[in-house]
Amino acid sequence: MKSKYLSVASCIVCFAISHSIAFAVIYNVPPDPLPVTFVSGDILNYDPGVDLFPTLSAPAGTIVNLFSGTISGFESNVEGTLNVLGGSVSTPVFARDTVITLGSGGLLSDLVIQRTTLQIIGGRVGTELASLDSNINLLDGEITLLGNMSGSTLKMSGGIINVSFIPIEGGTINMSGGVMGDIAISNGVEFNLSGGTVGFGPSMSFFTALPGSSMHLFVQEAQFNGVDIPGLSLGTTIPFDVTNLLGKLTGVLSDGLPFLFDLTTMNQTSDLPRDPTIVTDPNLGSLPLTKIKILITLVPEPHSIYLAAIVVVFMFHSRSRVL
Repeated sequence: MKSKYLSVASCIVCFAISHSIAFAVIYNVPPDPLPVTFVSGDILNYDPGVDLFPTLSAPAGTIVNLFSGTISGFESNVEGTLNVLGGSVSTPVFARDTVITLGSGGLLSDLVIQRTTLQIIGGRVGTELASLDSNINLLDGEITLLGNMSGSTLKMSGGIINVSFIPIEGGTINMSGGVMGDIAISNGVEFNLSGGTVGFGPSMSFFTALPGSSMHLFVQEAQFNGVDIPGLSLGTTIPFDVTNLLGKLTGVLSDGLPFLFDLTTMNQTSDLPRDPTIVTDPNLGSLPLTKIKILITLVPEPHSIYLAAIVVVFMFHSRSRVL
């Protein structure tokens, strides 16, 4: 009897799934009109070629592909997949538990995400990006304003992040390329830097690492005030205590680009641009007596890894010929 009920239940589930799939609809607008109802499984390809301003819903299980035109807003939180490959969304987007892709030519004016994966391969987040417990992958394109990213991870291999109005708290930034502009990091932020450029140029930056944050530099070489930092050897990671130090932390990142941080005991609030800054006075953080944590890992130069790989292949090939 029990197996009979299980069999009936299985049939009901299978029927429900097949029923929902059978009624899933692909809307190509134009020539199709915009859907009055948009349900799980439906796909909307929106490419009007002109500036139309509809308001849409994007419930869980739906897919919205925007190629041109402007969506003026979403009726509720975006829970379906959103691909902005052209055109723009002109009002704030609140997304949760979903996937968003921003492509070249696309514009999101304002974006708040929760438990969401955001892939930026081009285009621009025009106002602010704030995140909670999300994953952000910036390959190209631009984030105008980076907001708080509590529990989130930002992987940056290209593109530009311009500014933060207030110090960012929480989250992890893994930067291997691109340009990190006038950003301030604070309590709970872990900044792992292996490549790219911090600041928009010599004496043209407002980047600030405040007490309560931590930085991990992956470098080919590193000096403090022109002197090699002691204890660094290939493959090692050392803590570098910068408490109340004054001077210049310089060197070469693992991608071969130079870096420079100005170590200072004061939080410079001048409107004049400067070099990227690490604040070393633990009393100047938003939490009292909180040191900034600096780790430095010495890595081999990329061409030395390449040469080592060639040697290994050559040795293997020679041994194979002998055998």
